[in-house]
Amino acid sequence: MRQAAEVVTAEGGIDDVSIPSLARDERVLALVQTDLDQANAKYARVEQLKRFFILDHDLSQETGELTPTLKVKRNVVYDMYAERFDRLYD
Repeated sequence: MRQAAEVVTAEGGIDDVSIPSLARDERVLALVQTDLDQANAKYARVEQLKRFFILDHDLSQETGELTPTLKVKRNVVYDMYAERFDRLYD
């Protein structure tokens, strides 16, 4: 997948390339959606990703989202972002 920050800043003139800013930017979301649509074309409809969201920060050990070996603590992440996950299924 292309680096969203590089593509959008080169083509769209975005000045603020911080993760929180890019996570909210409609152009970045559209870019990710385009790449997702291309990837989805290889799969049956039931196997395709329909919706997504981008976090405004990296997962970290300090916030309890990663183990010391940098594995995602799925139950913690789900609990922290349960509302956002629920909206994916509305």
